[in-house]
Amino acid sequence: MQEMKHCKNMAEMIKAKRQNGIWHFWVFRKSCQISELNFSPVLQFEDPNGLFGIIREVVDVADDCLIGFQLVYEDEDYQVCDGRPIIYYKLSEIRLAYDGIE
Repeated sequence: MQEMKHCKNMAEMIKAKRQNGIWHFWVFRKSCQISELNFSPVLQFEDPNGLFGIIREVVDVADDCLIGFQLVYEDEDYQVCDGRPIIYYKLSEIRLAYDGIE
């Protein structure tokens, strides 16, 4: 069994996981539910299946960080499309999972 690693920030955690590994992530869509008595935010995922990508950059910003993903195809080989742009998401607006795929 592997010993647990302690990381001080998101960039350190990503480096510890394998910089070119494929991550599975979901983007939250914020909406509001209005009833007669209250107004409450509702969080749902934009795509329930999520997206796959390689993290190319992590930028610390005030109380959050931006994560730059280059999306990959969802076929059996998880091919990276070199022509695809890097898309940035706030860490607070996504959910991440590391699939261990290289």
